[in-house]
Amino acid sequence: MTEEGLSFESVLEEMRRDLALRYLRDTRLSISRIAWLLGFREATAFTHAFRRWTGRSPTEARVERDRALNPSPPQRSG
Repeated sequence: MTEEGLSFESVLEEMRRDLALRYLRDTRLSISRIAWLLGFREATAFTHAFRRWTGRSPTEARVERDRALNPSPPQRSG
């Protein structure tokens, strides 16, 4: 793999990031469960890695996605 400019670690990181984003779509999966599925021993280690990958926490990413899928109706002033 190194001939192509890729290392095992970089491929693993990319795969974990992609899977994390996919798993976060399923609100039945807790952050701890997602961390375990991705091979992290602690949810905090997953949270740190996710923040490094995306610039936000897994919870923030999930909330942003939920907001985008279910926008609240416009507020009526009254």
